[in-house]
Amino acid sequence: MYDDVKTFIEACEQEKTEKNATLYKNLIREEFDEFIKSYLEKDDEGQLDGCMDLIWVVLGYCYMRDYDVNGAWKEVARSNLSKIDSTTGKVNKRKDGKVMKPEGWTPPNLKPFI
Repeated sequence: MYDDVKTFIEACEQEKTEKNATLYKNLIREEFDEFIKSYLEKDDEGQLDGCMDLIWVVLGYCYMRDYDVNGAWKEVARSNLSKIDSTTGKVNKRKDGKVMKPEGWTPPNLKPFI
């Protein structure tokens, strides 16, 4: 996915600048608003379109900030997947569905990917 966004941005001749990072920040808000509108209208196709557009512009923002998306993804996945109990293969959840952090859990360290 990230490579597709990178290809598109390069075809748009968008440089990695603060101005373009701000553009993508604004696009994130715009696409989120469109997603919410589709959600409220119970428009499944619009919701999926909104989700895909959000992923696209968030990756665009990450590109503009020169973040190591692949490295960050692996680190966040490590942290989240460590919440799975190795015995049961399931996570421990509260009554409201929130996943609990097991003993020894560590948050993702994203500093190396900035």
